[in-house]
Amino acid sequence: RLVGSEMCIRDRFISHSNLDNLVDETLLGDLYDLTPAESKVAKGLVSGHTLDRIADDAQVAPATVRAQLKSVFRKTDTGRQAELVSVILSGLAPRPAERAPAARPEPPLDLPALDSTGGGQLTTRDGRALRFHQYGNADGTPVIFFHSVRGSRLEVPGGADILHELNLRLIVPDRAGYGLSDPLKDRSIDDLVSDLELLTEHLGIDRFHLLGYSLGGFLALHCAGRLGDRVQRLGLVSALGPTHLSGDADPMRGLFRMVVGVADRAPDLMENVLNLVARGLIKNPDKHLRRFVTFTSPADAPVFAQQRHRDAYVKAVKEAYRNGCQGFVEDLRAVARAPESDAAALTMPVFLWHGERDGQVPVAQALAVDQWLPNSRLTLEPDGGHFFVYDRWRAILTRFTEPL
Repeated sequence: RLVGSEMCIRDRFISHSNLDNLVDETLLGDLYDLTPAESKVAKGLVSGHTLDRIADDAQVAPATVRAQLKSVFRKTDTGRQAELVSVILSGLAPRPAERAPAARPEPPLDLPALDSTGGGQLTTRDGRALRFHQYGNADGTPVIFFHSVRGSRLEVPGGADILHELNLRLIVPDRAGYGLSDPLKDRSIDDLVSDLELLTEHLGIDRFHLLGYSLGGFLALHCAGRLGDRVQRLGLVSALGPTHLSGDADPMRGLFRMVVGVADRAPDLMENVLNLVARGLIKNPDKHLRRFVTFTSPADAPVFAQQRHRDAYVKAVKEAYRNGCQGFVEDLRAVARAPESDAAALTMPVFLWHGERDGQVPVAQALAVDQWLPNSRLTLEPDGGHFFVYDRWRAILTRFTEPL
């Protein structure tokens, strides 16, 4: 399933030239430090245009466009047109004001495998296989964890030792299309709620805590609003905010608006783009992480300088995309189509954690959610990026489950 050659990507883009309306030249210039002419080249390629057409539209010689493209490649750390397009549309954008500091990696650690109480599989009402894994104590307090778009049932950011100390039973399902769970096209929040209800019924769990990370937090918030008092506590870590927020807190701004728009209007295209990214990650995870930290999350360089965190991240991501990236695409489409959230339906205590230097989900979103909810508790991490959860996992779980 991990397809996505340059020819495949190019063919897909030619059939989706209406993406012109989704690509903002000013945004590309700001994110990648491109000149106006370079931004036109990048936009043209994302929109499926050839170099000759880009040259004709700009009324310049093809040699000039090729020289501008070389500069774009250098600024985006890419070397081919398909790679450039995939980097832009997958959300790997730099923050011009901040670059990752040089970090000395720790020596590799000989760590034991993550312990678990066992995995499992169930069949959904529409016949899909839904896979999950459990960690910690089998008779502990149940905490269901919604992984990120780069995660899977193997995503346990800070390890499982703390689960035993706190007597927790962590349950991590592969959402539809991730890992070993069958895909479901056009899935909605209602589909996620149905899968969650079936999972808890299968495990004999009536009430539970729900913890979501990154885009998994967005989905967890919407599911919690439908499940009522079955969710005892809701935790949101580096979470994307609900789409009704406005101003700087609006999650549907800038690059993310473009990525979600492409996924919603051209899901096959986006799946091919993400498959190309996933193939590169699996082939060379160190290059992926170097680019990712440099361009998207410079504040997270100290996190991924630690071998154990790098290994845990790569392991979860490889499993997430083992059968392709349809789950990622459907998550993005669920964001685009999610109904407005109702704060009155979120009566449980809500715990928020967010890094003030998050390069993917701005801290303004967490501040707005904290003001919007009547019973939230916000913890800000001044030096935290998007992945501080790897370093703060123990503190997060302790705070999330301590007596009120």
